[in-house]
Amino acid sequence: SCDIVCEAADAAVKAAATALASAMHLIADHAEKFDDGAFLWELIWPRSEEGQPVVSPTGRYGVKLWEHGAWRLVTIDDRVPLDRDGKCLLPLSGNRLELWPLLLSKALLKLSSGGQGGRGEHELALHRLTGWMPAVAPVLPTVPAATTWSLVASMLARADTIVG
Repeated sequence: SCDIVCEAADAAVKAAATALASAMHLIADHAEKFDDGAFLWELIWPRSEEGQPVVSPTGRYGVKLWEHGAWRLVTIDDRVPLDRDGKCLLPLSGNRLELWPLLLSKALLKLSSGGQGGRGEHELALHRLTGWMPAVAPVLPTVPAATTWSLVASMLARADTIVG
């Protein structure tokens, strides 16, 4: 598990930040499904010899994200976007010495050209952080409950499925 917080006060900004944090929490809850080198903070460069991200002396970072069917390197800087009250606009680690949630969020938003926190933001973040194709099982009043449950049960029967 990981401790990720969202400080933003603006509702739209907080919705986008919460979608990103939610995707990171879901991935952290299923860490055993990831190969070595493919887990959240392991997507960030530069790294120590132990594979942990380290502070970049130049303030530039590379983040490996899945885009258009392949892993791509997205470059970002270490500047922190703040609102007028000095609160960070992106998810942060509860441990202020860890930059990885902020860096992953900046890279995800760079690919999204901002992000609006709307439908699909959580699924898109999951896809870009893992390379997995998210499937959503809608729960709608117009669809019989048995049909929805059948869809969910068939998804859960697969070994590569996680539920969030």
